Amino acid sequence: MARPRGLLLAGDLTNYYGVPGQWYEFTNDYGVVNGEGRIDFPVYEGYGNHDFDTLSDPPTISPESPLTDVVIDGIRSRNEQRAEEVNVSSNGLHYSWDWDSVHFVSLNLYPGFNNPYSKGSLAFLEKDLANNVGVSGRPVVIFFHYDLGALRSRRTAAAFYYAIHDYNVIGIFHGHTHTGRRHYLWPASTLYKQFDVYEHGPATFDPKATKKFLRYLVVDIDSGNNTMTVVPRYTTTDTLIDNWETSSYIWSKAISFGNTTGDTVPPTPDPMIWAVKPYVTSGTSISMTATIATDAEGDGVQYYFEETTGNPGGTDSGWQNSETYEDTGLVANTIYSYRVKTRDLSSNVNETGYSPERAKIAGY
Repeated sequence: MARPRGLLLAGDLTNYYGVPGQWYEFTNDYGVVNGEGRIDFPVYEGYGNHDFDTLSDPPTISPESPLTDVVIDGIRSRNEQRAEEVNVSSNGLHYSWDWDSVHFVSLNLYPGFNNPYSKGSLAFLEKDLANNVGVSGRPVVIFFHYDLGALRSRRTAAAFYYAIHDYNVIGIFHGHTHTGRRHYLWPASTLYKQFDVYEHGPATFDPKATKKFLRYLVVDIDSGNNTMTVVPRYTTTDTLIDNWETSSYIWSKAISFGNTTGDTVPPTPDPMIWAVKPYVTSGTSISMTATIATDAEGDGVQYYFEETTGNPGGTDSGWQNSETYEDTGLVANTIYSYRVKTRDLSSNVNETGYSPERAKIAGY
């Protein structure tokens, strides 16, 4: 097997959150983020129900316990350390990144609403796919801990389904279960668009076969052949050098890499120009509007308004779908300067040049 690009861990990083040293053991074995531990390649993890107070399902939350957030805080810390390579949710837990043209998303326990368990993972997913994949058709891989049967409410399941419906999701991976290796389609009904789901349960020692441990899935995404192959494997301890054994289960499918025509043309106009130059809307806010941009290849466009002075209160917009931006929370009688650019949503994410800068004094 070739050297892995990285290791994805779908939860249950510890067995009981409160057992002293288990999170330390995890970081010792798996490193901080980029191969500093016994695993010498990048590790991308999410929390599972065992990483909360108990083994209950759903997990028990005990706010009075000083150890409740050991794993949660640990993941936040790890995301801070890999901040340059990942897109992180506002609460510091959920994140995404790109390996070449493939987009990966970690949703921790499961894709759900803003509750003590899923912690706003679904809202992050919706925003992340819109901002970082858009209509490019790029492949998307999503992983989290619970199986899809654990999405107990129809509302949660439907919200997740429609969040990913319009995207090229080539695989959903989860842990949690102890039912063994399997591949299935979700939703079960063929009346709906179906997604490939891969289940492997926990990557743990197998007590019934003492020479087998660390069961896991090897995933090969081949852009040359437009395929994704998933193979369950395990490591054995017959010799000092671990042997790689392949099970009889192999799943392979043809996949699309989206726009492969090599779009290298940014939206127009390029450089960007103002439709409405920055103007004062109150003592603490300034609004502005860019000219509506178009993309000849039909990939869709986004806008980025940059505040360039760095004065207190001034904020960039971040990539957004709207051509209008209002910067609020400014300091009165302070000068702020802005410029705007656009990008398309092709796999190459082509950007225009910036518009000329325009400055205004808040309140004047």
